[in-house]
Formats: sequence, structure tokens, C-alpha cells
Amino acid sequence: MAAAGRTRFVNISPARDDLDGVPQAEWIPIRPGTDTALMLALAHVLISEQRHDSAFLARHTVGFEVVRDYVLGVSDGVPKTPQWQASLTGVPAHTALAL
Repeated sequence: MAAAGRTRFVNISPARDDLDGVPQAEWIPIRPGTDTALMLALAHVLISEQRHDSAFLARHTVGFEVVRDYVLGVSDGVPKTPQWQASLTGVPAHTALAL
């Protein structure tokens, strides 16, 4: 149903055929086992560009500050940027930013 509409499908997977039933799906190949690095980079973009809902996070989550500090590199000196994840995942930084 969604495939017939305006929904954009992006398959981030080592295997291209994970979304065989959706021929218009964009495939972004990623090294197996590195999806967390890409997710951290996406979180870095959301946090550093202030695209996250701070009020929601304050009301409905516990520990966001710890995650934020890790993602931004405050706690370990390594910001989890799209550039950082590229060498781990094989996903170019500009592709991660576009997501």
C-alpha cells in the first residue's frame, strides 16, 4: 500500500534484495554489523542541528544527556559524525547527511 503512494523507501543493508518487493527502493549498501555507527552519526546530525525534540525527551526518556555526550564526543573525545562513520560502514558521509 505505502509503495504505491509517496513513501520513500531506503534499504540500508549489505543485501540489495532485502526490499525486492519494492523496486523503487533506494539501496544504500553498508558493511555487516556496522549499522549502529550509522545510527550514531544520524543522531549526531539531529542533535548538533538541534532537530531533536528536547521537551519530549525530557518528559519521556531517561539518560538522554549521557547518550548526547557520547554522540557529540564529550565523554570520549570522538564525535560520532557522518565523516566518522564512513570508514566503518562504507556509507559515504554525504549519503549519511542526506538521510
